[in-house]
Amino acid sequence: MAPTSEPELYAALAAAIEDELEGALEVRRRLREHPEPAWQEVETSATIVAALGGAQAVGKAGVVAAAGPEGEPIVVRAELDALEVDGRVTHACGHDAHMAALIALFRAARACEPLLPRRLLALFQASEEAYPSGAAAIVESGALGRGVGATIGAHVHPQLAWGEIGCDAGVVNASSDVLGVTMVGGAGHVAYPEQARNPIPALAAFVAGLAALAGDGRPAGSLATVSRLEAGTADNVIPSRARATVALRAMSAEARQALRDRVARAAREAASAHDCDVELELTEGEPPLANDPQLAARAGELLVGSGFGLAAPRRSFGSDDFAYFGSLGPQLMMFVGIQGAPGFRFAELHDPGFTAPDAAVRAVALALAAGYCAACFRADDGV
Repeated sequence: MAPTSEPELYAALAAAIEDELEGALEVRRRLREHPEPAWQEVETSATIVAALGGAQAVGKAGVVAAAGPEGEPIVVRAELDALEVDGRVTHACGHDAHMAALIALFRAARACEPLLPRRLLALFQASEEAYPSGAAAIVESGALGRGVGATIGAHVHPQLAWGEIGCDAGVVNASSDVLGVTMVGGAGHVAYPEQARNPIPALAAFVAGLAALAGDGRPAGSLATVSRLEAGTADNVIPSRARATVALRAMSAEARQALRDRVARAAREAASAHDCDVELELTEGEPPLANDPQLAARAGELLVGSGFGLAAPRRSFGSDDFAYFGSLGPQLMMFVGIQGAPGFRFAELHDPGFTAPDAAVRAVALALAAGYCAACFRADDGV
């Protein structure tokens, strides 16, 4: 007989996950040995397909496998790509642990298949870390259909304590855009600066002004951070161009547009004040990521019931292209604390020394299972 409630279904999946952990950890070790960057996840995808015992490609954007009855699916996502950090490719964001966790959950779902009330679609998505986005490509392709029952994700987080999981309603991650700001002046000899139009002071004024413009941005729900500066090729030449790359993050559509406008206006004013022109190039990224309140509440109850604590509510200026799936239906992104976890040597996400501990695989798998179970019994009329 199929379970009639979230706790019954969750208990069945959790027990089956325990049986699958050892095999999932072995797959994780293979994934760590061959990390691949965005849009190059060929061997990674092949490893996943073999581990699932059958799957299919989603264009160039990933791998999917299904368990349970036919019908509108509940999509549970993990990410395929690694990061290029300090000249090497590494899983410095925990994606290898996420993949292993979803493998454990999917194998558990297959073992419990007669009990599943809704179709579980395990999605291993390409290119979460880079543009173009793998999630956006999947949504645009229509490969998941017009809608899904829900999309579920979980991410390890070193700033949250081991044993805690962030499972908040509403916006939990920011939008992400990248603005290229190029000051265009006139080249010349460093000995005769009055004969040139030096774009570097213009760029320096713009960068310095960002601190006053956005600060840490948190009261206004937005953040502007310079991530790259480029100018000049010779010691004795004033260059004609100087460029800054600015990461823009915002917690709402309104704050996102306002931030774009403020930063662009500041760039134009700095250029004008230094007799330069300015070129602006916006690369639009993902929207803010908003969790469905009902999914967050019900998954949180399941997690507490299985021994986890709920982390204090938090909103992060981190971003995730998982947000694109919000156009298909309700979604839930959870954050699994690993600070103090067995075997974890503390490092921040995207630090080349970051490695999620093996213990995190179980925690992420249980979080994903809780999200799936909550989605199975979600009512359209709210909590």
